[in-house]
Amino acid sequence: MYTRSMNRPVDPGEPVRAAAATVAAGSWMTAAAEWGVIAGPYGLMGWLGAAVYGLTYWAYRQDPKILEALAQEQARADWHHKAGLYGLGGSHLLEWRETRLGEQMVINTRGTGRLASELVGGRLEELIAEEEMLPKTRVKTRVGSIAGRLSISIRYKNPWAEALPHPLLDPTPEIPLPDVADGREPRIIGMDRRPVRR
Repeated sequence: MYTRSMNRPVDPGEPVRAAAATVAAGSWMTAAAEWGVIAGPYGLMGWLGAAVYGLTYWAYRQDPKILEALAQEQARADWHHKAGLYGLGGSHLLEWRETRLGEQMVINTRGTGRLASELVGGRLEELIAEEEMLPKTRVKTRVGSIAGRLSISIRYKNPWAEALPHPLLDPTPEIPLPDVADGREPRIIGMDRRPVRR
């Protein structure tokens, strides 16, 4: 667990959490094997075991990949309810991701009995916007790159009304941005090949 965390340093605190959980679990297992699972006054070893389990579970739930997988599962569960409200009954959620302003989804429309190109457009966008109580301009649909797929983008937040950090200033932007390039040093833009007349 610790080696995996060190080789994937997404969060600086992740290796520390993983190391603490691993050391605590190993120490409890060793002590329980030596003295017994309920050794100590008032079953102290058992209470320590519960605490170690809680610490390990906490470290596990802090893993970004685990959090992402849980969010994906929740989105799929939510889609079964939303699909009917959006007029997409019989469709399936293939991909979901949270964005800075809302969410993006890729839907399999084969179960609806209609082509994705028939569904995409103003009517579907208006249905979704009405259901989410948003302006119609905050919902965008487009046909996916593979036939039978539909991409839906919903913007719940208004960037002009809410103080959202720019991706350059956000420590965890959803898109990688290049380093800032400025023009503080002189740069040659072109060259005049004509001879200089004096």
